[in-house]
Amino acid sequence: MILGKHHWIAWDNLSYPFEYGANFRKISDVCMDFKAKLWWNLRTSSSLWGDYMKAEYLEYQHPIKTQWSSSNSQNWKVICEVKSLAKQYIYWKVGRGDVDFWFDKWSALGPLHLLYPNNEGHISIKLNIVLTSSGEWNWNSLQVELPNDLKNNIIYLGIILNDLTNDKSYLGKHQFWPLHSTLWLGYY
Repeated sequence: MILGKHHWIAWDNLSYPFEYGANFRKISDVCMDFKAKLWWNLRTSSSLWGDYMKAEYLEYQHPIKTQWSSSNSQNWKVICEVKSLAKQYIYWKVGRGDVDFWFDKWSALGPLHLLYPNNEGHISIKLNIVLTSSGEWNWNSLQVELPNDLKNNIIYLGIILNDLTNDKSYLGKHQFWPLHSTLWLGYY
């Protein structure tokens, strides 16, 4: 035994997520996970807190389009900071069609506002307004003219509304939360 010798290891080497580290977690990663959990709860659950935050800050807007201002709460600031990272992992299985046509990932095409960026004024519109329960597409409700190839791709998806089931949120297959800690995934 050698006395007085220290073996220094960088904290980054101890906090690898898998077999290479000592399974420690960085506090910054845990904080980011809890921030992402706030976004997840805002987007996917119906709670008193979520309903309050939506009523206070969204005002008929999709959460993706909102920005933080200095008059907003610190919780809203945290949500606005993490949304660009967390939004890419939330997918929606269509039921009633209450998902947003432009901004939610309800199809294999991803958020449609990214496929049709020519229209800067995308308004938040529910899928069940554009797609009727009988399976007909009401393209006029979008207030913009989509290219025919995009319309055909959307029709080809074969989306069918089901008035008896709610839209279900989930994390995409073959995807993982990119941080070292996946603590927040257990809460959905």
